[in-house]
Amino acid sequence: MKLSIEELDARWNESDNLMVLLPLLKHSYPEVLEEIESFGSISASTLTDLIEYSLRFPSRHWALSAVVWIENGFVINDSICQGLIDIAKDKSDSQKLRHKAFAQARRWQRENGT
Repeated sequence: MKLSIEELDARWNESDNLMVLLPLLKHSYPEVLEEIESFGSISASTLTDLIEYSLRFPSRHWALSAVVWIENGFVINDSICQGLIDIAKDKSDSQKLRHKAFAQARRWQRENGT
C-alpha cells in the first residue's frame, strides 16, 4: 500500500524520524515537491536529509529510489555526491544501482567543476 504524502507528512510531524519518510521515495520527486508546500512540515532540508539517509540505509531499494529522485531533478550537494560515489564503488550493490549512482555523481561533479 502506497501511503499518501499527506499521511507521511503527519507521521513525520509525530515522530521526527527519517525512517517514517522513506515511503515518500515511492512517489515521484516532482509530485512530492508540489505537495509538501501545502503541508508545511517537510522542508527542503528534510528531503536532503532523507536522500542522504536512504543512500546509507541497509535496504538498497531505498538507495535506488533516491537515485531515481536525483535523476528526476533532486538537487544534490557534496555529501550526497560522496554517498553516490561510495555506492558506485561498492561491489555488493547491484550493477544497476552502481551505474546509476556513478552517472549522477559524475554529472554533479562536471556541473560543479570538481
